[in-house]
Amino acid sequence: MVLTTKEKRLIRSTIRLLIKDIRKLVKDYPESKITVFAFQEEIGNYGSNWYLEITAKEIILREKYKESNSLISKGQRRNIIIDNDDYLAQYHFIKNYDLIRKNIEEIVNKKLRQIQENVDLMNSTRNKYKKKMKEKKTKKATIEIDLPPSNNQYELEVSEENGKTIGKLNFNGLTLTLLASDGVRIVNKPKNKQKIK
Repeated sequence: MVLTTKEKRLIRSTIRLLIKDIRKLVKDYPESKITVFAFQEEIGNYGSNWYLEITAKEIILREKYKESNSLISKGQRRNIIIDNDDYLAQYHFIKNYDLIRKNIEEIVNKKLRQIQENVDLMNSTRNKYKKKMKEKKTKKATIEIDLPPSNNQYELEVSEENGKTIGKLNFNGLTLTLLASDGVRIVNKPKNKQKIK
């Protein structure tokens, strides 16, 4: 297959657009290299099994078995075409770009989903054990108050607010407030019965 001057010019301009599209697709990909199947087509002596390799520095078409390649982009340089076989490799790259793009998207999205799942798992585990650590720090205490005899009767008012039991004891103008969290109840302690002789 021999390409015309017009076809070659269109290959160069189309490749420039595809390079921008690829860079946009892989900008959030955390690994250093992506390799995807590109197409199967015999091109001169280059071979027929072509893969696209994308790194931060270059985008290159590589033939799997003959170690041939067609450099598409390196740094700021684009359309690094040496001969007709380079044009043919890049023509077939353009021809198969929809499938190549889909493969790139799948690799990127799979990796980003995996990262998000890892982050969610670590946050969930962290929050779970952070909560347990707070629960362990809660200590139990017994408070005994010995009030002097009085004609006034002291009452413990018990109420519930926001899931916590609250007890308020008013005496001599002072208020003692007791807060009980889950699993703690404020109850009256029965008086010891006197033994009958």
